[in-house]
Amino acid sequence: MKNKLTLKNKNRRESPLTFAASLLLILSLSLTACGGGQAGGQAGGQAGSQGGGQGGGAGQAAAPKDELTIALAPAAIGAQPLVIYTENKGYFEEEGLTVHFETVSSGQFEALSAGKIDATMNGITPGLTYGAKGANVTLFAGTASGGVFAIARTDRAEELRDPANWAGKKLVTTTLSTSEHVISTGLKAYGIDFSSQVTHIEVDSDANIIEVVRKGQADLGFLLPEYGTNINDLDLSILFPITDLVDDYVCCRQAANSDALTAKRGAFVKFLQAQIRAYKEFLDDQDAVVTLLAQRTNQEEDYVRAIVFDPELSANRKTNPDPDLRRTLIFYQSLVERGYLDGSAPLSEFFDVSLYEEALNNILARYPDDTFYQELKVKFEADNKNLSGEYL
Repeated sequence: MKNKLTLKNKNRRESPLTFAASLLLILSLSLTACGGGQAGGQAGGQAGSQGGGQGGGAGQAAAPKDELTIALAPAAIGAQPLVIYTENKGYFEEEGLTVHFETVSSGQFEALSAGKIDATMNGITPGLTYGAKGANVTLFAGTASGGVFAIARTDRAEELRDPANWAGKKLVTTTLSTSEHVISTGLKAYGIDFSSQVTHIEVDSDANIIEVVRKGQADLGFLLPEYGTNINDLDLSILFPITDLVDDYVCCRQAANSDALTAKRGAFVKFLQAQIRAYKEFLDDQDAVVTLLAQRTNQEEDYVRAIVFDPELSANRKTNPDPDLRRTLIFYQSLVERGYLDGSAPLSEFFDVSLYEEALNNILARYPDDTFYQELKVKFEADNKNLSGEYL
């Protein structure tokens, strides 16, 4: 059954446990549509990395293909829609790249560090943790920002809608959640120290966050939007997206096996060139994107539009391949302050923005008058260059 979104009441949808099962279907359907094979299809095609116009490289001589194996999480439609769209529109093919997608629900960074996959697009916390602790992992681009709601029991929503009232409260997140460190940073503005003035509870799933808050075992929970739209039926309420605490905070990043990144640098640059080109279309023609993603994942278009593009229903989730080193540095600092990492490894040792810069420069060389790509360049310079910080 397709997931349906009731637009009359933006807090209604199927139960989280049912949806958790359906998420496992989403990626397999989308990747099967990419051409089968090892959960994800190969991008055949023609134009090399410098060839072809915006519409592709039809009519050019076939060039040898680079290859990458990329792991995606089962929830790819919400957190990683751009790469699915890029593949299905043939942009990897046009860049002369074959991408093999694998669905990996757990252990992605273990597989990445061991070289069993070339790259993954996953949560920022494990990526930074593995990189900082000397694993064979390098972060190199962005995926998403935002995308978490604060929730509470309805009878306490009015009180807890103000973060100034969170001191002394119990907060529940999933293990290694981005939201923990966003909240820790955001509560500083209210004079609340996360480590000493709140109790933090970790659980293994968003479904369990709902249960813990519903039973009164925690005062507040922090929930992905995919799980949030029927919680009013459980006497729970969405308070606000946590972008209200830290605007446009970074979430999932693209991370590579460090050895593969060196040996296959050209392939990774092509991987990003394809995403940058698809990103323009992704933002310019949202109706077409929604239609394609809905077809590829067997979801209702209203549901896809909500979790990918609707700021209110997606908790201000945004898609962007820019590495955003500036906001990543803020997040890294939170990990150090919270005692997850000791800060001895500078972020620059395992975060390489040069691949995205090279890819963007290549695209600008093809389309020098394109204002969209010019604006991406301005953003890149602002968020990735001439930065300073204790842990950089």
